[in-house]
Amino acid sequence: MWASVYRTTIIVLSVAVCSRGAPTVLTKLGEIEGIVENEVHQFRNIPYAKPPVGNLRFSKPQAHGPWNGVLDGTQFGPSCLQEGPPEYERMLPHQRQSEDCLSLNVYVPGHPSTMSNKSVMVWIHGGAYLFGQAMYFDASHLALNGDVVVVTLNYRLGVFGFLTSLDGRVPGNNGIWDQQLALEWIHEHITSFGGNPRSVTLFGESAGGFSVTLHALNPMNIGLFHRVIAQSGVPTSTLTLCPSSKTISSAVGISLNCTVDTFGEVFISCLRQISAERLLSAQQEIILIPDPSMKVELRIGPVVDGLLIPDVPSNLMTNLSSPSYKFFRTLDFITGITNQDGSIVSKSLNTIAKFANFDINLGVPSNVFFGMLFPSLVSAFYGDSVNFTLSKGYVCPLYASSDLTEQAIKVVDAFTDAIFVVPSIRILNFHSNGNPESKTYQYLFERPHLDTHEHKLLPLWIKGSSHTSELLFLFGIQDFFRKYNITVDPNDLVLSQQMMKYWSNFAKNGDPNSADLPLWKAYDSDERSFISLDTEITLRTRLYADRVTMWEETLPNMLQTSSRYT
Repeated sequence: MWASVYRTTIIVLSVAVCSRGAPTVLTKLGEIEGIVENEVHQFRNIPYAKPPVGNLRFSKPQAHGPWNGVLDGTQFGPSCLQEGPPEYERMLPHQRQSEDCLSLNVYVPGHPSTMSNKSVMVWIHGGAYLFGQAMYFDASHLALNGDVVVVTLNYRLGVFGFLTSLDGRVPGNNGIWDQQLALEWIHEHITSFGGNPRSVTLFGESAGGFSVTLHALNPMNIGLFHRVIAQSGVPTSTLTLCPSSKTISSAVGISLNCTVDTFGEVFISCLRQISAERLLSAQQEIILIPDPSMKVELRIGPVVDGLLIPDVPSNLMTNLSSPSYKFFRTLDFITGITNQDGSIVSKSLNTIAKFANFDINLGVPSNVFFGMLFPSLVSAFYGDSVNFTLSKGYVCPLYASSDLTEQAIKVVDAFTDAIFVVPSIRILNFHSNGNPESKTYQYLFERPHLDTHEHKLLPLWIKGSSHTSELLFLFGIQDFFRKYNITVDPNDLVLSQQMMKYWSNFAKNGDPNSADLPLWKAYDSDERSFISLDTEITLRTRLYADRVTMWEETLPNMLQTSSRYT
């Protein structure tokens, strides 16, 4: 109820001014000075929430409110506290971090004008809910080429964003609440930047993809956005929610001697007095403990709280009368994957290689896959223990090989299918079946990762499109040579232009197509059309049909357990 009241239309006087110097925008909250780069007006480090420190640590975010004077929007704000992969640091404008990090950046093509009424795209970054930041993603080329306003945002990570007791004492999900408050802010203030609050597309990748689809299942968000692009992350995946969040949360507190009245007021008060640096260090010590069991789950992340996440997404999707299901089907929807998204498990494979004594760069032995990896994957997928010997005969033709390298590639295929492909097919079917209200599209990205430095961190046999490979095509490969001395193939520059056009077309009218692009046919559960995004874009049907059939039909019929997918 409060959300609809909060979003009641308010008449606001706002003026966009571009003098000979820096551009400024006057909003209801105050004036902001920005900067022009790549012919795009950028307004950076705009606070949408009060600093989540002191008594506001581990609490829902509170709206920031007005500021005095002119807000300096010329520099990116700090990242939220994290220990991210070192390979990303060289691509960041700076390495500053702070607990006071809840800000957003607005990219405006041309001069900001309240009369522009441009469609808006809101980006939520990934990073396993443990790392990532808005400033990593240069949205200027997407804004300019697509003629859309793009917003990128920070949200709290790790224990700062997802500490939980799994009950009313510490409900958790504060990082997701941060995102939701940012959406409220955008809805109320984006007109000051020339954006149209009635044409907003929410898009994100990996944890960002899971996030945007969780928002798409929450009817509290009606009116805040109208279209969704979920890249390598949908709510029916095993990585959407985090069953171990409470365990990690408790372990962090105990390691810091906050053991009295666990998850009560004394416990939380103790944690609020611990320095942010010590909290982060305690979190990392716990989540980085090597785990050779190959559990297919997040270390910390969103949980069902009964409000922001009302129920397990699979339950919401199968309840055809639920407000969540009805809201989701009003939204135009794109989802897709990279052809080796399963490379997300490469670091875990390194750990297992040490325990099982094999060289990961040479491949993965079949006995490791069938004896350890695949049983864990199947158990995670179906939510229970399984009789694996019953299913092995049906798995071998698809995922077995006597060649170490080929077997390793098939391992990645199996994780790609179970974590990304089959869950995406399932939600595409839910969205499209008998749905005249909105449109549905699927893609497969097939170009290798452009950053050779990052690609070298993966096992040598990963040659395809690894997890996150598509991001650089949407966010700034045009500047790669100038910034990082990375040469980009002209064919990749063309693909980047095409992808930005597809994405921005969709943001404007719910349809990615235009006369200057190869046809992208809408998805339906019978034909299952999808587009292959490569240097030659092609239209295909029934993505990985044999592998999908095994997970959707063969295994559920053979395993001695009831499947949540049947």
